[in-house]
Parts: sequence; C-alpha cells; structure tokens
Amino acid sequence: MSGTTAVILALSACASSSTVGTDETTTSASHQASIELPDEYQGRRLAATVLSNYAPLGFLDEDGELDGLDKDFAEAIGQKIGVEVEAIPNAWENGLLGIEGGKYDWTGSAAITAERLEKFDMTSYFTTGDALVVLADSPELSDEMTDLCGLSIGSLTGDRLIDELEKGSAECQAAGEPAIDVQSYPSISDAQLATKSGNLDGWFTGKIYAAYSEQLEPGVWKVTGPQPRSRVVDGFITRKGSGMAEVLAQAVNELIEDGTYQAILAKWGIGGQALEVSEVNPTEDVIE
Repeated sequence: MSGTTAVILALSACASSSTVGTDETTTSASHQASIELPDEYQGRRLAATVLSNYAPLGFLDEDGELDGLDKDFAEAIGQKIGVEVEAIPNAWENGLLGIEGGKYDWTGSAAITAERLEKFDMTSYFTTGDALVVLADSPELSDEMTDLCGLSIGSLTGDRLIDELEKGSAECQAAGEPAIDVQSYPSISDAQLATKSGNLDGWFTGKIYAAYSEQLEPGVWKVTGPQPRSRVVDGFITRKGSGMAEVLAQAVNELIEDGTYQAILAKWGIGGQALEVSEVNPTEDVIE
C-alpha cells in the first residue's frame, strides 16, 4: 500500500473510534421517526451516492469499503428518517446523472450555486472554501488569478472550479498574458499524481480536502495563490420538486439539535465548518 493510503487508513481508524455512524454501508431504522417522507419514497430503501475519491468526505478503505463524512451523514439521516439508506460509492458526474434519472435520492458535498439551483433542490449542511494546492517547494503565488497565467492547473471534472479557472484564463488573455492550461481529472488523486509527475503546476479543490492532503503527506503540499471563494456553502443535491430536500433539512436540523451533527464534523476534523441551521435552497452565499 502507498504511504498516502497508509496515512488515510490510520486517520480513518482514529476517526472510527468515535461512536458516530455504523460500520455498515446500509443503515436500517431503529426507531419510529417523526420525519414524513413524500409518497414516492415510502416503502423502499433510499440511495445516497457518496464520492469515493475525496477524503475525508468520501473514500474507500483498504478493504474497499466506503468511509468518510458523507457516509456518516447518510447513516445518521437514515436513523432520523427511519428508513434504510444505502451509501453508494460513485464519481461526481455519475452521481448527478443518477439524481436526474431517479437512480439516486441524493448526493452531497456540492457547492450551492445559482446554476445548480436551477436544476436541483439543495440542502445546506456545512461550509468550505477554495484552495490552490501546489508542491511544497513551489514558488509562492499571489491571491490574483492572473498569477496563474501560463501555468497548468487542474481540478475535478464537473467541478465549478473548472469554470473559475476558465474565467481566470480569460483574464490572462485579456491582459495579454498566456492562458491558464486548465485540466480536468476524474479524481483529485489523479490531479495529485499529475502534479507530482510535473504535468500540473497545482490543483484547485475545497479547503477541507486541501488541509486533509497536507495532513496526509506532510511536507509534500502547501496552499498558496488565489482563492476564488473564501466561503462556500456545500449541500445535498436532490431532484427538484421531489420533497427530499425538505426531508434532509429536517433530518440535519434534528442532528444539529441532538449533537450528532457536530460529532460527525469533529470526527473528520472539520468541526469549524459547521452551520447553525440547515436550509433548503438558501439565498445567502450562493455562487452566481
């Protein structure tokens, strides 16, 4: 196993000492829930897709089992709703397609944007921000996107940060500078490998994953350069008008009230990213 994998497993083992969540991918109801599901969701198991390559939000352990913050939330929400929830590892784009097609009931860790709110309902559940990660021995960069002119920068396929990079590239060209070479990858692990091999100068991600990467590989990575959004609210994505967004908000707010919400965030080292209340289709901090 790689050094990175070993550290992930060590950290996840420490996290697993918490009583939050269960060891099962499918969570069954253990009590009479007070949250009423819309008719179309009655009498069946719910399916939540979770990123499998984006620790600490979602990743596969050494046995190939799904772990991470979003798996824990799927389990805790299932307990509150009172139905079985299956947490399914998946890639980001596949999750969105599955929501649209009705294959999955929700996916998480999605920045709340105006564009997404046109297509989906969203339920807020934690905050994050943007971060540019480069090799630790790389030159420091300013907070201006134009400092990336002529560099090769990657991010996750389908992530809004690709759009931010494209905008920055246009700024470079308007200023008579070389464009940013924008690259997209199916996983951040792929972007990391490309950076280590010299094919990328750095990669954009959320500051939660950036901090986790620095923790996993001390002395390898550092955060520097522009931060398109210092505060981003992440949410669950559900099919528009399905009523599931309201169910998730009620469940998360009950988790906030009983302390489970804070325990899940703390378990994965992001206790400082908590929200006071979960909302459906919030109007503040929405990325235009």
